[in-house]
Order: sequence, then C-alpha cells, then structure tokens
Amino acid sequence: IITRYINQSVSHLSQLLGYSLRKATVSYYFKAGEKLIIPAKVLSITNVKYRNSSNTLTTMTSGTDYDAPLELLADYGTEINIINPPSSLPDYD
Repeated sequence: IITRYINQSVSHLSQLLGYSLRKATVSYYFKAGEKLIIPAKVLSITNVKYRNSSNTLTTMTSGTDYDAPLELLADYGTEINIINPPSSLPDYD
C-alpha cells in the first residue's frame, strides 16, 4: 500500500511541476548536422544513440560525438550539440 501512495504522489507532483520526476527514455529524430533539442527539463543524460543506415542501434561517445551541457533553454528545454555526426543516417522525412 505504501508503494501505491508513493507512486500516486510522484505522479501528482509530476503533473503539478509540468515534467516527469521518473527516469525516462525518449526517442528524437535528427538529421546529420542538426542539434537535438529536448523540450523538457533534464537532470542527466546517460547516453545518446542513433540508428545507422543498417538500422543498428549505435551509442555515441559523450564529449567526442556529442556535448550535453544540461543548460536550460529559456525556462524549458535542453540542447544536445552533435559534435561528430554519424556519417549516414536513415531518412526520416
């Protein structure tokens, strides 16, 4: 019963704050040379992955392939700078 109350409290606080308090995995699509802008408050970024032209999930290296300073854009959003973009990406148009 305590777990249920904790989960309800976290959900309620997330609604009041306007962003999730739980760990989340999200997917965003980008083209080579573009920046990723995450429209949410982010506390940490564990990794950035992309699907290459063979549709294989590939992990980018922090500091070499991307930089995520976790500075808020205005009041809401985080920008990930792609330093070394993948040589080929699937076309998501």
